[in-house]
Amino acid sequence: MLTPINTIVYATDLGRDMTPALSMAMSLAEKYQAKLTFLNVIEPIDSSVYNLVADDMWPKIKENNRKRALEMLTESIDYFFNEKLGDNPNLPKPTAKVIDGNPTRSILACADDINADLIVMGSHGHLSLI
Repeated sequence: MLTPINTIVYATDLGRDMTPALSMAMSLAEKYQAKLTFLNVIEPIDSSVYNLVADDMWPKIKENNRKRALEMLTESIDYFFNEKLGDNPNLPKPTAKVIDGNPTRSILACADDINADLIVMGSHGHLSLI
């Protein structure tokens, strides 16, 4: 018997080229009637950049980055539901999740936490700092 796919994590860095992987994740979720979680991992700030900004500004920068990432994930979900899937999408609306940490470990930890059967992700780019 084939392994069932009930839960999918779509991991994205929110780069310009996210559409092919996003489309694949949505197609697979629809095909298998799987729950889908959109995930963005905010990487730790590089120490060489950290010293360029006053220490008291980092909490606000991190919070702004988190809000921006969540907004972008939500917009992507809404766009695909409204524009690509039409009035009657044949799958539950995905959830959006933003976490801090090392991307590899964080993606695997998220997949483990939600018992994901599949991780979908595209190529890696870098989102600019706000």
